Amino acid sequence: MLISPTPLEFKRIFGGCRLNIEDLVKFANQFVAEERRSKTPVLLKATAGLRAVPEAKADAVLRTVRSTLKDSGYQFQDSWADIIKGKEEAALAWIAANYLRGSFDVDSDVPSMGVIEMGGGSTQVTFEVGLDEFERVAEVDRFQFKTGMGRVYSLYAHSYLGFGQDYAQSKLQDTMGSSQSSDPCYPVGYERVKSGIRQTGSGDSTQCRTNIRSLLFQETTAPGRYEHELPVRGRFAATENFYYVRNDLKLPNKEGVCPTEAEAKEVCGLSLTDSAADRACFALSYQLAFLGALGAVDVPGIEVEVQRKINGGDIDWALGAALAHMLSSRVETETQGISMTMSVALTLVVALALLAAAFSMVCRPTGMAKGYDSTPTLFGSKSTGLE
Repeated sequence: MLISPTPLEFKRIFGGCRLNIEDLVKFANQFVAEERRSKTPVLLKATAGLRAVPEAKADAVLRTVRSTLKDSGYQFQDSWADIIKGKEEAALAWIAANYLRGSFDVDSDVPSMGVIEMGGGSTQVTFEVGLDEFERVAEVDRFQFKTGMGRVYSLYAHSYLGFGQDYAQSKLQDTMGSSQSSDPCYPVGYERVKSGIRQTGSGDSTQCRTNIRSLLFQETTAPGRYEHELPVRGRFAATENFYYVRNDLKLPNKEGVCPTEAEAKEVCGLSLTDSAADRACFALSYQLAFLGALGAVDVPGIEVEVQRKINGGDIDWALGAALAHMLSSRVETETQGISMTMSVALTLVVALALLAAAFSMVCRPTGMAKGYDSTPTLFGSKSTGLE
């Protein structure tokens, strides 16, 4: 289960963090019998938001989380609650996608697939590379994964910190300044007051992408400019915000398609009264600009499709974390790739994605769980050996 609060929601005391972790534990209790909990590991992995805050504040959050999980009744060690590196977040999503895809199965001829995961604070890009090229990958982007059957995958796994959709949207507003009276990244009818200046939306996706490229993508860490960036290749699943935006807009094709200029133009032309139009104009424009900066749009040999699920399971780095944890724990392996059997009915990973504000640290208010139905589908509908 993932939690994704916005920066404005970090205005409560640390006690709120404990309460929210306890809510997650109650959620887990629905699926793990009481007699099995002491043998069921619980993990917490914080991502981009907590990586971006001062170390002392991040440590304070983790101390609260660790204390709460120790009292949860589940199997827990302090090292199981931590802040993961950007490349780890990227690689875990790749592991999840390719596990669900069947790429790790014994004698599988299913090629691996890359993943572009656009979150709120960062965007991750991960794909497999050959051993020769892997030796030239920067250490910060280098990740190797070994399946339970001993096969090693070498990955380029990069996290563009600060280039998640929410952070980028906020930063673009700040970068524009108060001298401009209109904002093309918002639909007609939208307005805000900045430094006493009234700014209105003009709903122009083309100009919005131009602003994104000129005001956000000139930094040396931006997509298309990062010095250690490798050219993308092959097939990619574009997930997280790529899917959520389409779902919020109730677009007919939520998955299996790539964002298009025509879609962005149409959404930016919606009136403010249309559901999700105020944020979706920027979102679709930003997604197109990001993919364009990567060189992933209308390029032969590169295929990008929005996907949330593969074979019934969610493409989620939390699943990748669960699988990696089980491998590191050296539990009994089965004959199918990295599928495993545990001494418990289900190994549950409670992964909490903490988005943190610069000035105050707490967990999200009640009701901010994102992206899941009441019944989790991390492991898909097929038999995986995890049940």
